[in-house]
Amino acid sequence: MSRSARGHGGRFNYSHGSVSNALGTVNPIQEIIAKAHAAGALVLVDAAQSVPHLQTDVKAWDADFVAFSGHKMLAPSGVGVLFGKESLLDAMPPFLGGGSMINEVMLDRFTPAELPAKFEAGTPPIVGAISLTAAIDYLENVGLAAIHAHDAEDIAALAAAPAPGVPPWGRFRVAGLISERNAPYDWHGGWAVDDSSYRRYPETLRMYSAGLYGLGNTMPGWSPLHLSAHWEFSRGYPAWLGMANARYLVTHRALPEQLAESIHVGQVTVSRLRRALPRAWVVPDAVTIADGEARLRHMRSTAFDPRRQVVVERAPRAPPPPGTGFAPARVIHYEAERVVVDLPGRDGYLVLADTHAPGWHARVDGVDRDILLANHVFRAVPVTAGETRVEFDYRPRAVVVGTWLSGVAVLVWLGLFVMSPRVEAGAAGSKEEEAAFLVPLAWQISLVVVLYGIASETALWKEADDRMRPGQVLREALR
Repeated sequence: MSRSARGHGGRFNYSHGSVSNALGTVNPIQEIIAKAHAAGALVLVDAAQSVPHLQTDVKAWDADFVAFSGHKMLAPSGVGVLFGKESLLDAMPPFLGGGSMINEVMLDRFTPAELPAKFEAGTPPIVGAISLTAAIDYLENVGLAAIHAHDAEDIAALAAAPAPGVPPWGRFRVAGLISERNAPYDWHGGWAVDDSSYRRYPETLRMYSAGLYGLGNTMPGWSPLHLSAHWEFSRGYPAWLGMANARYLVTHRALPEQLAESIHVGQVTVSRLRRALPRAWVVPDAVTIADGEARLRHMRSTAFDPRRQVVVERAPRAPPPPGTGFAPARVIHYEAERVVVDLPGRDGYLVLADTHAPGWHARVDGVDRDILLANHVFRAVPVTAGETRVEFDYRPRAVVVGTWLSGVAVLVWLGLFVMSPRVEAGAAGSKEEEAAFLVPLAWQISLVVVLYGIASETALWKEADDRMRPGQVLREALR
């Protein structure tokens, strides 16, 4: 302790904040108080920042004085609380006089009232005191543990903010929820009938439109196709929008305040979703459900919390250790065919809110790792607390193999096309036999190529068929 901290009577006085107002640092206040007492100092703790966010035990602290303000805990300004040890408050003279702080009045002196009225001179702030009581009741009903957990999530989200080089469409999504069913637009009647709907088309942020209002596009990282799994996922509106990293919504009418905050109001309304998950995060637990409809039912139930668990299609080959809680992950690189995520140092499952499709590969700290279908449409990778980075790369084997097979088939048919004119009408014997031999050979080679492609890439073709469901789309189109 410096001598500048010495108070009246030669005793040190020392004050310290329990939580920093500037940086949010939670100081080891109990340890600080113990060292101050060992040096012979009295300690005043400024707890204005900590009382509304953390459990406070002044006895455990062994603080001599603790002060905090009401306005930091949702009460009006001008009211606060001073706690002091009874022995110290008894020894201190009152610094203001009058009103209910007086016990007995004489001609030349007065005696103060007992604590705590001794320091309550004049008319107390009655409205402020009642409001402070209501604010304390509210915070206790919400639960300081829940408030602290929410603060911790906010701090982690700030720490996990995407790197500066990540484009807007890798940071958040915009969901366009305007259609001809819920808005007075007609995009199929033609310009000659009514051009007003067409003039509003870009502003409504339709599926293929670029984002306006300084926001990112809705499509990158999701899918350029209308996949059936996305339509099934969209049935979870509005609860699942935040899970898809949709931070902004474009609607024809304003949304309920508890769901979103309006930031642009007009014929088209743009709102900011109040509870949106980041693009990537880690959860401690996974539930394995193979059937798609059963997965969706579980996700609609109250048992599902995307901050606590992920629903996967199959169990991982090497499950991670049990996790401890939700943590955002930091996207440091984002392109159409490559995404790099820094891990928060937690056991569990990294969930990336991008479409899981055949051809994506994952490496964790340079080692290949299986990608799991997560929450019906996304990607998940099991991770441990000691791992630091996950890299997603799009290397579709089916496309590569299919390209080679198509090239071989093209060469075969091109060869037939070149050879066919050489067969002259008047030629006899060998040339006709040679040409007649080439045609079935070409058919055989083509058949072998097709069968090889089916046999070697069966799992990928089945997965693609399950996601796009061409048969179902065709049946609906023919109705």
